[in-house]
Amino acid sequence: MPKTEEVDLVLSSSSGNLLFLQECFNFTEEWLANKKKMKTHDCFDKMNRSVALERLDWLEKRLELTQKDLAFIVGRRPKILRSDPDTSLGPTIDAFMEQLALNTTQLTKMVKKVPDIIQCSRGNLQHMLFWLRDRVCLNNTETLVKIVQRTPVLLLLSIDNNLVPTLKLLQERLNTSDTQLARLYSKAPEILACNYTTGIEPKLNWLQERLGLDNIQLARIVTSQPQLIMNSIPRNLDPTLIFFKECLGEECALAYLKKNPSSFGYSLEKRLKPRREQLQKAGIQLDVSSVRRMCMYTEKKWNASLGI
Repeated sequence: MPKTEEVDLVLSSSSGNLLFLQECFNFTEEWLANKKKMKTHDCFDKMNRSVALERLDWLEKRLELTQKDLAFIVGRRPKILRSDPDTSLGPTIDAFMEQLALNTTQLTKMVKKVPDIIQCSRGNLQHMLFWLRDRVCLNNTETLVKIVQRTPVLLLLSIDNNLVPTLKLLQERLNTSDTQLARLYSKAPEILACNYTTGIEPKLNWLQERLGLDNIQLARIVTSQPQLIMNSIPRNLDPTLIFFKECLGEECALAYLKKNPSSFGYSLEKRLKPRREQLQKAGIQLDVSSVRRMCMYTEKKWNASLGI
């Protein structure tokens, strides 16, 4: 927190609580303009600034935040200061600790990703955790903790309007068992936060159509490499497919990617293109064997294979 004399000056000179936060944390004018556009200031103009100051101090101590972390969290979600520590924030934080056996450092990482999660009511949080454990994690608490830590935004979604439709439609499309689906979500829990119609289905259609997959092959690839669903078609999937076709020819590239779908996860600019150029300069033919090495070798092993 700012020093006392600095805070006194802020309190006496600021015309609004957003300006107070801006001066406390040296937020930019752009930050102030954006928050005003979002009408974030409406909830603060009615708040006693001494209360806001007490809540900043409480957050800093309760979550063991550095000044930088506090500024980051409050800068993203100033409205978090509307929540009372005794009746709202404190009970929710306690619920996280109890239900997921988290320490303060682990919870702070989650709050930095999605500050709004500590504004969930204790009852809503417990209901969501119970549903995720039962329906998505098949009563495996270890998987639940992993999923929530990696994708805390799930806790803010509606079970009926967001999670259930995504779960149901994806399971129907892939014709997978509950166990297979649970494994998929444990690998890529962010998929649950996607809208099926706009965020998942287009990727499934692209994979099936462009790689020439039948339904069984599609299910096998997606359950083994669910991160594919999170890739952008124009920025990742299309350019990567084109790259492999250039290296191997269309028929061979499709066969290779069907067997090695993880190859879509390698960076074109940082890994694949530079390594292809090295192969060409070394006079090494581009075939399945050299392309596989290009994808999978570590930097040390790759350099050794080229005698670098």
